Amino acid sequence: MNIAYYNQDGFTIPLAQSLPQVVVIDSALVSVHTIELPRMSKSKLINAIAFKLEEAVLSDIDQLEFIPFKQSSPNIWDVIVIDRSVLTDIKNKLLNANIQPISIVPDFMLLAKHSNKVSYFEKDNQIIFRDGNHHGGKLAKQTFDQVFTDIEVLTKVDGFSQIVPTISLIKKGELSLWIHHLMPWLYPALALIVVIGLSTIQLNHSNKVLESQLQAITNNNQAIFKKTFPNTNKIVDMRKQAKQQLELAQQQAQNLRNDLLIALGKKTTPGKQLSKINYIDQLLTIKEIK
Repeated sequence: MNIAYYNQDGFTIPLAQSLPQVVVIDSALVSVHTIELPRMSKSKLINAIAFKLEEAVLSDIDQLEFIPFKQSSPNIWDVIVIDRSVLTDIKNKLLNANIQPISIVPDFMLLAKHSNKVSYFEKDNQIIFRDGNHHGGKLAKQTFDQVFTDIEVLTKVDGFSQIVPTISLIKKGELSLWIHHLMPWLYPALALIVVIGLSTIQLNHSNKVLESQLQAITNNNQAIFKKTFPNTNKIVDMRKQAKQQLELAQQQAQNLRNDLLIALGKKTTPGKQLSKINYIDQLLTIKEIK
């Protein structure tokens, strides 16, 4: 089985050299979630998933792709989340190389499945693991050991399976259709492609364990925010609100400096306006506006 490996730096070797049957994406670039949704049409499903996971993911949902897989249990979905720019980059490179792989999956899906067990493989002090059909990911060994404390459920494997995955983040027919429609303007489009910096999406393996950890981090961040900005009544968007508070503080500081210059100018240089005041090494320097 020929494999092309894709990480945050792109494909590790040129596609023309590997002619891959399977494109394998570094699991550090994806997160996996399990959610429950009422029965609905496929056209509404993705929007419902995005709304459901908006608070759980660490990026703007408009920049993410949500790939759902139905569980055997009613109304339960496993959802793989990946940055849209990653899939776009993969599609562009496959198109440029005229390659249509059988499957495109996170690397944890190449680990063998074991009933009621977590398969794991250690590489460079990182653990790639798989739990069931669609759950898995990549963690630092120290974090993995903290999360998976029950060694009875762990099964160590020697490496990736050579069985070609039967599922794919991008269906072969979808890629063919995508290539067909893009071909007329391929080269102008490629000339305009901009490399987008990736915000590595934090892996969320277990809803009960890792999502609770994520919630704890969120609660801690909110506590720090409230302590730093006690006048904020409600937290909606910490990033935006923090920026607004900092801009307000800068404006208030500028107003205080202006008031000080006006008051000092009246005492020291009547009729003239001061523009700057410095106090360095016990030396006070005053500059007038010319």
